[in-house]
Amino acid sequence: MRRVELLTRPGCSLCDELEAVLARLPPWRRVRVTRIDVSADPELEARFGHRIPVLRAPDGRILLEGEVDARAVRRALGRRRARRS
Repeated sequence: MRRVELLTRPGCSLCDELEAVLARLPPWRRVRVTRIDVSADPELEARFGHRIPVLRAPDGRILLEGEVDARAVRRALGRRRARRS
């Protein structure tokens, strides 16, 4: 199963929405999500605090950020390349 990181913070409704979209993916496209609370790390907060939710690959490539829909999630997870943060 592919792994992704979800950069979030408590009370982020867009983060909750993105997580719900990820949970509804078909079995063949599902991913293992590691939640990372940016408010617990000053460096992450400074870098991503205004961009969350951020979905990124474990190597740091940004797959998605901000408000997204199910179609954008499917496209991002199907992409081979993503941009660097």
